[in-house]
Amino acid sequence: MKTVIANIIRPAQRQRRLVEEKVAQISLSIQSLGLLQPIVLTKDNVLVAGLHRLEACIRLGWKEIDCIIKDYNELDTELAEIDENLIRAELTVLERGEHLKRRKEMYEAKWPETKAEERRKLGLKQYRAEIISAREEASPTFATDTATKTGVTARTIRQEVQVATNLADDVKEMIRGTPTENHKDNLIRLAKMDDGKQRMVAEKIRSGEAKNVKAAQKIITQEIRGILPYDFSAISDKYRILRGDFSEITKDIEPGSIDVIITDPPYPKEYLDVYQDLAIVAKRLLKPGGSLVVMIGQSYLPEILAKMVPHIRYHWVLSYLTPGGQSAQMWQRKVNTFWKPLLWFTNGDYTGDWIGDVTKSAVNDNDKRFHDWGQSESGMADIINRFSKPGETILDPFMGGGTTGIIAVKMRRKFIGIDKDEAAVEASKRRFTEAKFENYK
Repeated sequence: MKTVIANIIRPAQRQRRLVEEKVAQISLSIQSLGLLQPIVLTKDNVLVAGLHRLEACIRLGWKEIDCIIKDYNELDTELAEIDENLIRAELTVLERGEHLKRRKEMYEAKWPETKAEERRKLGLKQYRAEIISAREEASPTFATDTATKTGVTARTIRQEVQVATNLADDVKEMIRGTPTENHKDNLIRLAKMDDGKQRMVAEKIRSGEAKNVKAAQKIITQEIRGILPYDFSAISDKYRILRGDFSEITKDIEPGSIDVIITDPPYPKEYLDVYQDLAIVAKRLLKPGGSLVVMIGQSYLPEILAKMVPHIRYHWVLSYLTPGGQSAQMWQRKVNTFWKPLLWFTNGDYTGDWIGDVTKSAVNDNDKRFHDWGQSESGMADIINRFSKPGETILDPFMGGGTTGIIAVKMRRKFIGIDKDEAAVEASKRRFTEAKFENYK
């Protein structure tokens, strides 16, 4: 059927801006072949799909246009608009991620039983039984439904939703119009950073100083090494708190002077290179037979070992248990994990005491008060007790909120902590200043 163009209501362009080049292309096509695909309206004459087609017809002077009328409510209207763009529009990876993120919100608002948390509550078998009994046919999950409609894999859809979710809004605007906007791997790498790092990287890309995320990270690292001197303002006979890049700062620490290194580096993939630097530094600083104990996530265990083993001797893997309601759900691997590996390396032959290879924190004792990645005091106390003795020196090159250091000093060890994040260093300095260390003699 046809409708009068002047009567069509065009809602705010929620999902996609009008692209002038697209309008021009469609105008030429319509002049040659006519309007091959009608626009879509609700029964109230609200435009659902076909913004560029409508605009082309207006500029060609048309008064009426072919249309299809759908009985949509507001939610259906927006879902249809998103689907039209996903299928027909030439979107960048970032734009597609934003569309998919909004589609997920709309889809799960319409079918809340498809949310992941609902499936977890019921368990898969019960979930299927209850949904099928309640409906003639169970609604598929968002990723499955979207994959069917768009021909894109569910895994890709989940990745692109995550990108759109994790990128800060101002960062998205900074990278629009750059090659990064349409480079999936770069966007995934950027989305894994915290907001502050995202902005630093995006600024390098927007200014043209860096062509991609990895190049921007390299420039920023070089700048940090050049402008961040290490800060000795938090120092006593019990501890030293230093700010800067550990691979640079440790050049001023006497070789062979550290008894044990206990540390918890960042887990995401973009930080894998620090494990090689850590192994090189540990080899130089540890006393003969000294131990390097590294807490890691399990996703990149093979890659981490490959980077460290050429530089320092592998000794063992310990299991660090985190009992209670702390299970991390590794969706990509379909694993609920209740422990973390502690990789144990030694500088030459180990001549210390026997050590049990299962260590743990108290139940529900994760402590995020001082750092987003903070570990429990009880867990760090268990590790420190196994690998060191009173009076020995412990180094933590990724100090974070200072938990390892606080417990080390309370257990009468000396401590050197390093972190290049200014906020983490300041939080640790306050924490050490306020601690009483009654047990230290």
